[in-house]
Order: sequence, then structure tokens, then C-alpha cells
Amino acid sequence: MMTGPPGIRKLVDALADPDERCQAADALASALGADALLILVRDLESGAFLPAPGFPRTLPGGPTWRSFLAACAEEREFTMEVDHPSRAERKTARAHTAPGGSVTVLIGGTPRLDVGALSEYLAPIIRLLETEQQVAAARGAAAAASLATRQASALAANLDEARRRLAAQATELQAALSEAARLNRELTDLTHSLEKRVEAALAERRVLADIVENTDAFVQVADLDYRWLAINKAAAGEFERIFGQRPQVGASMLDILSHHPDHQAAVEAIWKRALSGEEFTEIAEFGDPDRDRRWYEMKFNLLRDKDGRQIGAYQFVYDVTPRLEAQAQLLEAQEALRQSQKMEVVGQLTGGIAHDFNNLLTVIIGGLDQIGRGLASIADDNLAGRLRRSRDMAFQASQRAAMLTARLLAFARRQPLDPKPIDANRLVAGLAEMLARTLGEQIRLEVVTAPGLWMSQADVAQVENAILNLAVNARDAMPDGGRLTIETGNAFLSDDYVSALAEPVAPGQYVLIAVTDTGCGMDSAILDKVFEPFFTTKPVGQGTGLGLSQVYGFIRQSNGHVRIYSEPGHGTTVKLYLPRLTDATEAPLEAPVPAAGLGGGETILVVEDHDDLRRYSVCVLKELGYHVLQAPSGPAALDILARIAHIDLLFTDVVLPDGMDGRQLANAALRLKPDLKVLFTTGYSRNAIVHNGRLDPGVQLVPKPFTFNELAAKVRRVLDERA
Repeated sequence: MMTGPPGIRKLVDALADPDERCQAADALASALGADALLILVRDLESGAFLPAPGFPRTLPGGPTWRSFLAACAEEREFTMEVDHPSRAERKTARAHTAPGGSVTVLIGGTPRLDVGALSEYLAPIIRLLETEQQVAAARGAAAAASLATRQASALAANLDEARRRLAAQATELQAALSEAARLNRELTDLTHSLEKRVEAALAERRVLADIVENTDAFVQVADLDYRWLAINKAAAGEFERIFGQRPQVGASMLDILSHHPDHQAAVEAIWKRALSGEEFTEIAEFGDPDRDRRWYEMKFNLLRDKDGRQIGAYQFVYDVTPRLEAQAQLLEAQEALRQSQKMEVVGQLTGGIAHDFNNLLTVIIGGLDQIGRGLASIADDNLAGRLRRSRDMAFQASQRAAMLTARLLAFARRQPLDPKPIDANRLVAGLAEMLARTLGEQIRLEVVTAPGLWMSQADVAQVENAILNLAVNARDAMPDGGRLTIETGNAFLSDDYVSALAEPVAPGQYVLIAVTDTGCGMDSAILDKVFEPFFTTKPVGQGTGLGLSQVYGFIRQSNGHVRIYSEPGHGTTVKLYLPRLTDATEAPLEAPVPAAGLGGGETILVVEDHDDLRRYSVCVLKELGYHVLQAPSGPAALDILARIAHIDLLFTDVVLPDGMDGRQLANAALRLKPDLKVLFTTGYSRNAIVHNGRLDPGVQLVPKPFTFNELAAKVRRVLDERA
């Protein structure tokens, strides 16, 4: 059964009027999305399909219509291209042949209703049209019979005038009786047709009522006095859920909310606009806060009587709270993405700066090393003392600069990490004594270790540095003293938890290290910026603003997660989550190389594009007794490797010019000399030897800036390592 606005019903009813039928058919076709509506009925004498009474009596003709009329002979629903409205234009005809032989056709457009359903819906009208066709045929037959009678009478007039009159009267009487019978049949058919139309109209109203009653939309209809004329089940239930009162038809929505003046005023304000003649759509929040408040999208329309006068208004309402929450989450995600992109750009910039500084610092620290070793040869003790103090100050400044670049690299996630299995309980316990000295007597240190703690994997030195950074920040937040607690534990990050994070974090098992202080705490505005590089709340000169950004960068580079909790006046907790490592034991510490065994006589090829840094490395290795070769690029180094028969160690920078990095050089060199040892150096992690922030297996690295002793020890260890 077709559903639709009351206007469709009115157009269908108009089809019953022969004078309005053609215009009503055009209007109904337009309302259904088609260009034209045509109803064909079968002629009882010829069996041909003809336009129903009231429709255009002729068709455009041509082969398309002949094929179409032939296809109408079978009881079915079909689609065919026909010429319409003339042979110059072709359109799609959608037709349905009913059991009685009538054909309903929608021509052109994109109908919103299946033609079979339309045919069923128009059945009463079609039967009326068939009756009219039959009446027209009967009238034609009666007219023909009357004419024949008159002609016969005229021929017999010469024979007998009296007989002619009697025959004429008999003919007129017979015609009158036939007409009376026809009218009686027509009246009976019309009565049945009206009954069926009434039945169809009632069925349609029941369908519409069922749809409105059972829809998920909240539908309310009110008169001009705010009294409900109708309200569907969903709307009544929602009203009761958010306001605690069950609405009833005939009741006043203002009276039912009289005990809640605020809710009453809100409901009255929005309905007043509609009842004053405004049609609009609006999103607003309604509901008792003690029960539930939701956001609703409300579409208001005017309710009019048959004369067009407004008698009220009705609304269709949908709960859009989930949609608005999703939009808010999308905005938050977009903001987090913008922040992440900004941090990535800053990270790339700081990483590049740190790389250049590391090259310079290696030369500076190397020069200060050599100055320190040469002070013993100065006979003047006073001069030697002054130079030593100057050298120490410069060396300390260089070490601070090296720490600053390390923090920049940590934030940029470009520091090469050497992760090892870690027992966090042992690591924290081992730091306790040093932390107690660092914090001072005013701050009480508590270490709470968890039994059965899982193993994790990370760069041990960086984990210790992260805990120290957090402890120093906590100390500065407690100028009058307080308590610092370091706790360990096993943790599980669920899918729900990580899905709400702006950064990608894998769900699963983690080892937790939490650092909690009782200091001044931070507000939300500061918390949003604490991991940004160079952001600090300390006075000028008392902090670089890189401590927390270094911690954040290192933990993220280690595939971990950082969470910070803080409130002004209630202290701060920073939680470090390191991924759990299964089936592993704590890695043994490397044994230091004895100072007496740092040198050697092997042959080393140094590859470094920075001239001063290359000269310094060559100088250190020669001073240690090694035979040293040097090259400024990968191709130049390969040329030396091809010419020199015996080379023990390739010492190369990772970042090199001329289209060949250190890893590519090492791979080519090992193809030439499979027994060659390789030691890399870099001030900036690249994917050549580091993947996912971790050194590739088997890679040996001395990070820049390095000292004389660090380079000497690492070279000796690599050379002494078994193949």
C-alpha cells in the first residue's frame, strides 16, 4: 500500500472526476517523480488497448508504441523505451498489466514508487475507468441500435403509418428500459467503488499511523494552547525518561512541567516559535540534569486545517548526542594531529641542529682532551694550574653542551638506542642512593618495588637519565621539602585506553615506573605544553626546557608511553610505561677495557666528511699506536680498500656525502674484505644503522661527541671481539 503526503491522496481522488482527470494525472505523475501517467483499458469488442476515458485519446504511434502495446498483452510488470511526447523524444515507460487487462504506465523521470505498487494503489480508480469505458461502449451500441430502428421505421413508413408509430413507441420504450438497467448497474458499480475507496483510504491511514507510532523519531503534535494532539510511543517514552512525566494526548506540556520552571520555560520558548507560525530546524539540549540531558535535532512544521488556517504545529525530533560527541572527538583528533605535526617539524629541526653540534663538540672535546694530556709537560706549575682550570671549565661547558644536544636528539627521537633487558626493581634500587644525595635532606625519598615484576627492554643509561630528570623536576617543585615516591609495577594498556590517545600506542603488557611528588603541581594549561621542547616554568637561566621532552622522546622511541597527572597544590605523578619483554634475562654489564690495553698496532681506515673531526680521529688513533688511513667519502674509502691488502677496522661516520652512507660503505667493504671489523659513529640517528630507534643487531657504534678514552676503549673492544 502506498504511503505519502495527503496531497497524493487528493490527486488520486481527483482522477475520479472526468473533467479533472487529465490535469490530475499530470500532477500525480509529477508528484511521483515521473513525466507522465497513462492508464490503458482493453476495448471489449476489438480487444485492443486504448487510453482510458479522460486521458488523451491518441498515442504518438510508431514502432516503439506498437511494441509496447504488444507487450501489454501479458499480465506482468515491465520497462520499455517509447517515443514521448512525440516521436522526436524517447523516454522510459514503466508499465504494469493488471489481471483485469488494465495497464498502468509511468513515463520518464525517476519515479519514487514502484509501478506495480501504484497499479495496486489505483485499483479502485482503474475499475471506475473500465466501467466508464463499458458505459461508453454500451451507449455507442444503443445509439447504433436506435439509428437502425429509425432507419427501419423510415423504410416501413410507406406501408403502415400506424404500425410505424407503434414500432417507434416500442423502440423508445425499449431504449428507456435499457437505459434504466444501465443506470442501475452503474449505480451499483459506483457504490462498490466508493466502498473500496473508503476502505483503501482507511487502510492507508492505518499504515501511516503505524509508521509514525513505531518510528525511532520522536513525533509530537500540539495545538495553539500547547496541548498534545498526538504523540508517538518513542516521543512519550523519551519525554518521560528525561523529565520524569508521562505525556498524554489532551494534556498541556506546560502544565505537566509546572514543577520544573526552567524546563517549562525552555520547552515553551521553542514551541512558541512554531506556534507563532515559524517553520525551522534547531539543535538544543533538553532534560533534567538529575535524570539525563541530551542534544536533540528538532524540525518544526505548521499544522493547518483544510482551509489553510494554522491550528498548531508538529515536530520530528532525533537524538543527536552521539553525533555531536563524535564531531567533538574528531575536532580533538584534528587538533592532536596538528600538534603532532608541529612537534615532528620541531623534532626534525632540533635533530639536525644537534647533529651539527655533535660534530663540533667532538672536535672541541677532543682538543680539550689533548690539551689536558699535554699539561704534564709544562714545567711552570702556576701556568700549568691556570691552564688546567681553564681547560676544566671549557671541558665542563662542552659536557653540558653535549648533554643539551643529547636531549635535543632524545626529543627528536634520533638518538641511537642500545636496548638491553632491564629489571626495573634493581635499576630503581640502584639509583636510590644517588637520588637521595641529589634531592637533599628536605625531600624524603621512598622506593616501592613490586614483587613479580616483569622484565622490560630499553637503553639502561637513558632509563636512568629519565628517572633522574623526573627526580630533579620533582625536587624543584618542592622548594620547602616534601616526599618523592618511585614505584614499579606491572600494567596492562587496554584497547579502549590506547584508542583514546592522540599518539599511536600498542595495547598490551607494560612495566610501569611512576615518579610522584608532593609539590606545587600544574594546571591544565601547563600540562598541555610540558612535553614541548624549550618549554619551562623555571626562571631564566635555571632550566633548558628539554628535560621532559627528552623523557617523552626516549620513551616513545622505545615503543613506550608516558602519562602525566597533576593538579595545582596536589603534586604530580609521571608514569613511564616500557613494553614487557618475555623470555629474557638481564643483560650482563660490559667489562671495561684496562687503560694499559687501549692502544694497538692494527690498521684502521677512518672515513669522515668533516675535515676537523677526521683530523682529530686520525690524531687520536695514531697517538694510540695504530696505523691509520683516511678518506672523506664512501667512494674514496672503497678505492683505498681495493688498493690496500690488509685493513683491520673500518671506522666510519653514518652520514656521508656522494650518495653513499656509512651502512652502504660497510656493506661494500665487507664484500671486499669479509673479515673486516666495522665501527660506526654518528651524532644523529638515521635508518642506515638504526631502525625503530634501536641499533641493528651486530652494529657497533660510538656516539658523537666522544672523548679520547671513549674512542680508544671502543676501538679496542671491537678489534678484540671474536668474529
